[in-house]
Amino acid sequence: MTARTAASLGVAFAPEVVVAVQATAAVLMALALGLPVWWLPLQAVFGPALLMALSLRAPSALFLAGFLLLWLAFRHSAGDRVPLYLSNRLTWRRLQELLPRQEGIRFIDLGCGLGGLVAYLASVRQDSYICGVESAPLPWLISRIRLLGRRNAAIRYDDIRRMNLADYDVVYVFLSPDPMPMLWVKARQEMRPGTLLISNSFDVPGVPPTRTVVLDDRRRTRLLVWRM
Repeated sequence: MTARTAASLGVAFAPEVVVAVQATAAVLMALALGLPVWWLPLQAVFGPALLMALSLRAPSALFLAGFLLLWLAFRHSAGDRVPLYLSNRLTWRRLQELLPRQEGIRFIDLGCGLGGLVAYLASVRQDSYICGVESAPLPWLISRIRLLGRRNAAIRYDDIRRMNLADYDVVYVFLSPDPMPMLWVKARQEMRPGTLLISNSFDVPGVPPTRTVVLDDRRRTRLLVWRM
């Protein structure tokens, strides 16, 4: 029943009731469409958050600015189903230990976010080349600024599907379950024998990792390592 139909029948619904029904419908549709489970809370809170924002009676320009900011930060999240995940510092240090010891290795972080890992590894492995790839404009810009002056590091604004992985000794990803099958096919086609594919938290369906490293952090982060 639309708001106009309800009004014509003399039926009034509190905005909170309408939002609750919409949120429930959004969650049910997400389940029916088979969206990943982490989309469910997003569907549930969007309506209430919008109602709360409207109740603030803020200038309309503020909402436009908020939309632009979110677009710049999460431009490809809806299509790729990859949120902005950030690797913690314990992960940075453990990845450093997993890197091959020889000089001159080439490391790439596909979906590098704000560039923290790239900056850290470029600092501790100055003998090697560290690259980050990001497709969202705002994180890419922040990463670029963060890496200014580092000669052994680079941040590329690109789609990970277009990257050639043949040039890298270690490929690191912290994506989501959805792109992992595609990434595995790409890695098998392009990565050289003996190189490493490392995924933070997310498995390749049906392909057990060569090694799994469990970190002693709050969420017991898993680093899944495949030797190609």
